[in-house]
Amino acid sequence: MCHAAKVDGSVDRQEQDAILGRLGDVTEEELDFVRKELEAPLDVTQFCRSVSDDLAESVYAFSIMAIELDTLKEAAYLACIIHEKHI
Repeated sequence: MCHAAKVDGSVDRQEQDAILGRLGDVTEEELDFVRKELEAPLDVTQFCRSVSDDLAESVYAFSIMAIELDTLKEAAYLACIIHEKHI
């Protein structure tokens, strides 16, 4: 979800709140980890290649949940997952 939110170049407050709100009961350490992931740069191609075959469908599904598909960068990210993992 974090990576999907970042593909358009920025993660706005609404996207952050949506992701953090879906975490449920987590520790402060876990929240800090997610916040750092949201701030870290993303190499989309490398990420898509790093997704294991058995997790590809889940990554795609969670990505769909995390974004509002309204930019070409987001569409390219989803296409990258499909292309790299043949889902």
